[in-house]
Amino acid sequence: MKRINRKGFLLAAAMVAVGLGLAGCQKEESETVRKELVVEARLPEEGTLTLQNEFMGSITPQEEVFVVPLVNAEVIASHVSVGDAVQEGDLLCELDDTAAELQVKSAGAALSSAKASRDLATGGQTAASNIQTEANIQTIKDNQASLQNKYDALMDGKEELKKKMDELKDSKKSAKADYENAKQRVEAAQQHAAAAMEPEAQQALMEAMAEQEKTKAIYEATASAYDQNYPALKSQMDTMEQNEKELESSANALGHSLKYAQDGYALSKGEIANETAAVYQSQINSAAVGVESAKYQQELYRLKAPISGVVEAVNVTKNSFASSGSPAYVISNKDSMTVTFRVSEDIRNTLKTGEKIKVDRNGTVFEASITEIGQMVDAQSGLFVIKGNVKAGGDELLTGTSVKITADTYQSGEGLLIPYDAVYYDDGQAYVYVAKEGKAVKTLIEIGLFDDTNASVSSGITKEDKVITTWSPLLSDGVEIVIKETEPEENSGKEEDTNE
Repeated sequence: MKRINRKGFLLAAAMVAVGLGLAGCQKEESETVRKELVVEARLPEEGTLTLQNEFMGSITPQEEVFVVPLVNAEVIASHVSVGDAVQEGDLLCELDDTAAELQVKSAGAALSSAKASRDLATGGQTAASNIQTEANIQTIKDNQASLQNKYDALMDGKEELKKKMDELKDSKKSAKADYENAKQRVEAAQQHAAAAMEPEAQQALMEAMAEQEKTKAIYEATASAYDQNYPALKSQMDTMEQNEKELESSANALGHSLKYAQDGYALSKGEIANETAAVYQSQINSAAVGVESAKYQQELYRLKAPISGVVEAVNVTKNSFASSGSPAYVISNKDSMTVTFRVSEDIRNTLKTGEKIKVDRNGTVFEASITEIGQMVDAQSGLFVIKGNVKAGGDELLTGTSVKITADTYQSGEGLLIPYDAVYYDDGQAYVYVAKEGKAVKTLIEIGLFDDTNASVSSGITKEDKVITTWSPLLSDGVEIVIKETEPEENSGKEEDTNE
């Protein structure tokens, strides 16, 4: 049975009509038509056939960073918006650095005190230096008192927060215990009712089941409240513990500063022995390190761009609260983009890294290459994730846009290629007509890969066989033919092997 191909359908209908119209013609005329049947034929081409598949994908920047504060503080100024271009080092926002500024002043006071102590030890005492030292000592003590008040308030807050967390845990645990006990009572009542077969036993069972449903509802509500509130309380506790460490660090720094100041003051009064300049220089160096450390901590309250790129997201605003661990900004470098798409396991096994693919966005095609082939199935789609690098900037392909990807997938081995329109089928068996000694010879073949243009033949013909490519209702096994020679069309559908 002949397969009606796309270019032969209309021609077949026309030829059938002509055939019916000529049914009454003389036998001699029919024989003349058959003898003059002109067909086109060509030799098979040697080569490989590559199939292409299309997929839907999405575009993301190849480099994307999340700017996360390392401290918890109020935002006092935000300098960028979504879509702004920034350079590495640009200031994004400023946080309230009152506490950090206090540490810087304390460290500066410690450095001044260390220098004053050295001057006193090496140059004698003066009334002015005593006054300055006394002022430094008083400043440090005032800072210590302020720091202690903050620490006490923090400890009170931690205690209250811990009570809330314990209450949530205890209420959930108690509700669960009540529910488990109610379940046990239902089981016992069921056994009793089954054994006693009395109305009282049945009534007891109904009451136990009602109690079970009640305790279950209480337990589910309590568990839901726990799941909703406990993580937030835990996050607050983590923040408080971090603040506690910072306050303890500041207290230690102030303690060292006070000791240095008091030692220097005692030295100026002649209450301790003179020390060498080297010892005091060591103290000065230590105090200088404290100043640098305090300045570093203060710099954490100024968020800066770690890379050059475009601001994709802004999660903080002026007067809001920035939390450590939560991204305040998202910045992407769009000098190069990544395309992500998903494929089945069979197609995944045909792809390899470095393979060229095409990315189509609204008719504009970009060159790309595969950079990553997923090793495990994506849980949501059940497919394998493939990623590629696209040669396009962010202005050409925007983040999150959908694109069409074309990739070479299945490929035949080296063999014979013939036009697909020359292939016919009879009960699923493929065959072609081969021109031999002036006649069309029906020849069975085995087909491998095929597309709309070509088919790869694995057996049945040789490269010397001329395959008839013309369709005709008169074409059949053994019919006499006249061959109209044609040259193979240039790029007639044979794909180049792009996986070299």
